[in-house]
Amino acid sequence: MPRPSRRLLMMVDLAVLPTYIAVILLFLAPPGPDMAYMVAVGLEGGRASAVRAILGIGTGMCVYAAAVVAGMGEIARSHPSVLDSVRMLGAAYLQIIQKFRWPCSVRSTS
Repeated sequence: MPRPSRRLLMMVDLAVLPTYIAVILLFLAPPGPDMAYMVAVGLEGGRASAVRAILGIGTGMCVYAAAVVAGMGEIARSHPSVLDSVRMLGAAYLQIIQKFRWPCSVRSTS
């Protein structure tokens, strides 16, 4: 039985990888909501908090990029209910975070 070639086993064409990375870096360069969040956290909690915020943002971007590379876009296109489920889970997650974080963010003025 012949072995499949190494080229067939690769899902990503490595020739486009440098262009992909360059485009990602181009989109990350201008300040946006991630930068605003990092600055706000840094001003409130100091350098260590800002570093944790940066690591969290970077981790989220890595997970997103890994999902794209793994073909989640194609799954979402072919099965829209899966995408709707992911959206609902994300919304529920944000509501849970808000519920537990909101009391901590209210400061007394007295």
